[in-house]
Amino acid sequence: MDPLGARSQFVDIQTLPTWPQQLEEDGEATSLEQGDGLDVPSPFPFRPDINSKIILFKGDVALLNCTSIVNTSSESLNDKNPVSDSIHQLAGPELRDELLKLKGCRTGEAKLTKGFGLAARFIIHTVGPKFKTKYRTAAESSLYSCYRNIMQLVVEQSMASVGLCVVTTSKRGYPLEDSTHMALRTVRRFLEKHGNSIEAVVFAASDTEEPVYKKLLPLYFPRSEEEERACRPLIPADIGNSEGEPIVPERQIRISEKPGVLEDASEEENLESDLGQVGTHAFARMEGDVDKQRKQILQGQMSEATVQKQHQRNYSRWLCRARAEDLSDIAALKALYQTGVDMCGRTVMVVVGRNIPVTLLDLEKALLYFIHVMDHITAKEYVMVYFHTLTAEHNHLDSEFLKNLHDIVDYNGFSPCSDLLLALRRRSDVCSGVLHAPAPLARVACVEFWKSPQAPALARISTIILPRPQTGSGRNRNGKRLQASATTQRFKKNLKAFYFVHPNFRSKVSTWFFTTFSVSGMKEKVHYLDSLQQLFTCIRPEQIDIPPFVLEYDARVNGPYRPPDSSSL
Repeated sequence: MDPLGARSQFVDIQTLPTWPQQLEEDGEATSLEQGDGLDVPSPFPFRPDINSKIILFKGDVALLNCTSIVNTSSESLNDKNPVSDSIHQLAGPELRDELLKLKGCRTGEAKLTKGFGLAARFIIHTVGPKFKTKYRTAAESSLYSCYRNIMQLVVEQSMASVGLCVVTTSKRGYPLEDSTHMALRTVRRFLEKHGNSIEAVVFAASDTEEPVYKKLLPLYFPRSEEEERACRPLIPADIGNSEGEPIVPERQIRISEKPGVLEDASEEENLESDLGQVGTHAFARMEGDVDKQRKQILQGQMSEATVQKQHQRNYSRWLCRARAEDLSDIAALKALYQTGVDMCGRTVMVVVGRNIPVTLLDLEKALLYFIHVMDHITAKEYVMVYFHTLTAEHNHLDSEFLKNLHDIVDYNGFSPCSDLLLALRRRSDVCSGVLHAPAPLARVACVEFWKSPQAPALARISTIILPRPQTGSGRNRNGKRLQASATTQRFKKNLKAFYFVHPNFRSKVSTWFFTTFSVSGMKEKVHYLDSLQQLFTCIRPEQIDIPPFVLEYDARVNGPYRPPDSSSL
């Protein structure tokens, strides 16, 4: 107890400014560039009733005079970190004795003790996860459980206020910005659904943590409609479900309203696919000599079924790598992301060409990110929107990346015109000193095309869209074309439309060659759109997130967007 007349070291939360009041004191709102155009609603709208409960406090959480505070510890509840040490020092030895009775705490759980010497009546103890890139999904789920269980205890025990520290300590390795996103969105979602009895939630941050909280708080707790609109483009694509819990697509594919009942043919195909996976381990397959199989592949002597299995295993290996890799730096580029649905209810995927810095990009990680994002999207019908707006040479992917991508996700043998392209490639190789005998039927066409002025460009394009013969040259020994397995063929099969926005002449020519000579069945799916007005006839404006620079460019070139007149309909 403080001496009579001495100033208390504890801080009464009633004296702290709320989150909206801090805006008035600082005198400045979040300074973000706003693009003209669409007004897409935020998933975290402006809510004055919720904002009045939020307090950002720079200081020690142990000093807060509120109903409860949070202590981050280890599973044995004896962790040594600045937050825990300060709480134990002020609470006294009784706290240590009380913790021994709890017999530990698992990661993600929350347990309650008295506050003892603290100004707070209760202490909520929780254990944050250790962060490893390989187990990122598990770490996110555990961190969500920490904050969710904390808030659940607050409501169950009828607590009026709670002081939250940063649950993930530095030695556990969790990125501060990622953990802050999780904390803010979980608290926001909880207050929306169960926050009527809670009067105040205090985020206690250190000197290094406070700038991150100030940066991210407006995303989840906008203090005005203007701030809501300004922060909308900065909200991450992954915001979890309605409770803020991370969504793992792999855990959703087996959920069915009526197990065992087939509603349509597609479900029957999925069932057959699942049954086909039974006994796919090495022993059940009873495979022969691996070296012998590889030799047969190189000689083009593998059967169609064997090549399909080989391709499927290759794709599965890439998918496993993609799920284990830390791809947050690629995701931050916002070059590929999921948005709403089109007029037919199909998922819309967006590709922004200008956001692909090829010269600075790790192309292998970009390939992994594409596989990771698109794997569950392609399970059903989808469309893609590619913004070619203001792209430059350094935004164009090289031939090796396109070749690898095509080989991994949608290898489908040779296209109908591939003999001619292969002949052109071999002709090009002859000029570079690499001898290949062209196919007899294609030799005449090869010579005629080579005489034309377009031949060098066509040969160069063939090197981009047609990989060199590998793993059996795309045909079995009977000369039959090989068909891709169902798992990877769906990338092209379920793509129903490809909207090419703001194309130029060069991009149209390249796309024509690609869809004509390399990927059969794609040409009719490609739609060139010179303006966003055309795009909105297929996808409603509120269903697609468009980068501000695209909106500005389109408004400058094509004029401002004019919504259709409802009276004329």
